[in-house]
Amino acid sequence: MSAITEPTRAAGDKVSVDSPKHPGEWQITAVDGTGDDATYTLKPASGQQRGIKNCPAWMLNDAPDEHGMIPYRPTVFFDPGQIVTTRFADAKLTGKLFAVIADKQGSTGNVNVAELGGAGGHYYKLPPRSLTVLTKAEIARALLLDMYEHADWSADVGHAISVVRDALADLDEDAESGVAERFK
Repeated sequence: MSAITEPTRAAGDKVSVDSPKHPGEWQITAVDGTGDDATYTLKPASGQQRGIKNCPAWMLNDAPDEHGMIPYRPTVFFDPGQIVTTRFADAKLTGKLFAVIADKQGSTGNVNVAELGGAGGHYYKLPPRSLTVLTKAEIARALLLDMYEHADWSADVGHAISVVRDALADLDEDAESGVAERFK
């Protein structure tokens, strides 16, 4: 997976939030979880706003410096057609694959994505820092696992299981032997 790795943060750290709804400097008061899956409870340094609970790691930036400037963070751009997943905390989006339609970071600040396989013409506008680009092997694995999950088990269960297991094993062997390199 090609994801942006978020810095490790701890209670007491000063941060800013990547949202125009929450300007200024914030202090982390509690951490739930670890790494990129951590969520944070924040209180405003100024005391002028309400606190934030369950703020995901991808929404945090370093605190503004003494001049009010937030340190530079490189922008990751997305190409149309890339397959991605999201860390955006929404049950409708969790565990799904999406195709990038357009990178609108210059105008709206979001990336437009559509659910792989279609969703009735609907698309989502997601924050770029919440997206993870998948490799071809990861895409194949996700599709095979989905096939396994939605297989018709009313006929020959043993055969259906062995087909999916063989496909997953072949995928692992191809990745190790370099056969997958030919298809890049």
